[in-house]
Amino acid sequence: MKNTVNDIVQKYQTRDPYAIAKQLDVVIIGEPLGEIEGYYNTVNGQKFIHVNSELASWYQKFIVAKKLYYAITDDESVRLSIKRKDYNQEQLLTESNKFGVNLTFDEDEYKECGSFEVWLAKYNINPNNLGELYERFDTILHEKNADSTL
Repeated sequence: MKNTVNDIVQKYQTRDPYAIAKQLDVVIIGEPLGEIEGYYNTVNGQKFIHVNSELASWYQKFIVAKKLYYAITDDESVRLSIKRKDYNQEQLLTESNKFGVNLTFDEDEYKECGSFEVWLAKYNINPNNLGELYERFDTILHEKNADSTL
């Protein structure tokens, strides 16, 4: 996953998922979604990412990056496989999480911080407010340090 993200960053000269989405003609819509963080859909070939506007801005950025993975990998064969239930949806979710973390948070910047807690503090993110997301980020970021192929 790391190589995929690096290729995208090099191609679009940015880590900003909003800028990449714009270059890919993916429309981003911020709207109140209640308990839903965000979702990806297409209408008449136009790709859309919907993000919950009630989330913190840094988290909205992560959700857009995560959903951008769906927009980039969206093709008919994946959609048909999902409809037939022979595509592992858990794997797709894991891949989108890794993509989102790798795109949104630069590994070199994370390494400079020395720990996940210092990195969180840099962005004024309280780990007590992250809940399940804390474990998700922590796990993926630790995998990044152990395995450079993410």
